[in-house]
Amino acid sequence: MIKEWLKKYKLDNIPVIFCESYDDKLRIATENKVDVMIDDKIQVLHSFPPSIKKIWFCSDSKKINGTKKFQPEIYRQLVIAGIGILWKRISLLLNNII
Repeated sequence: MIKEWLKKYKLDNIPVIFCESYDDKLRIATENKVDVMIDDKIQVLHSFPPSIKKIWFCSDSKKINGTKKFQPEIYRQLVIAGIGILWKRISLLLNNII
């Protein structure tokens, strides 16, 4: 699905790396010098340094509001993408980084 989405928005030149465990994500990202991390787990995104752009797939307002209130430092670093919204914004963000 990810590769189909990237192709649809003409972003299929972006390399996508899949891994089996969440612990591998930071290591793989560091080794590959990624500019953007997209994930649906806030704990994964929290482990990434502020220099990496973070896109959080989340449409649960309770989780979003909880992060905003209790983890404002990570919240300020996020682009939040809910179901069916912000695809154009994500596409623009990725195009500006590449």
